[in-house]
Amino acid sequence: MADLVGLKEHCIIESVHGEETPKLCALLKLNRPIMLFADDGDKKKEFARYVPMLQQGDYIAVHDWGTEVWAEHIDPFRHLIEPIFLGQCEELGSYTRFWRLK
Repeated sequence: MADLVGLKEHCIIESVHGEETPKLCALLKLNRPIMLFADDGDKKKEFARYVPMLQQGDYIAVHDWGTEVWAEHIDPFRHLIEPIFLGQCEELGSYTRFWRLK
């Protein structure tokens, strides 16, 4: 997909299930702001693992909202994030939700 929109050099696709995610961890240390899109097999785990690594002004999105991920999964992180595009996502019936790090 990154090829189709000309962003291949800006996208990293890496499994988060193992302990090592060297490309993603390197990106988290260097480039700002970033958009992290959680859409792997365990989105709740991805969200919990990476939100604390993000910085103010970064973004995180999670797919399958309301089917695999619910408000109670992000509640422990509400002090770190603020929702964006909430009205638009709800209006469209989107399964994706977006937040910005405070």
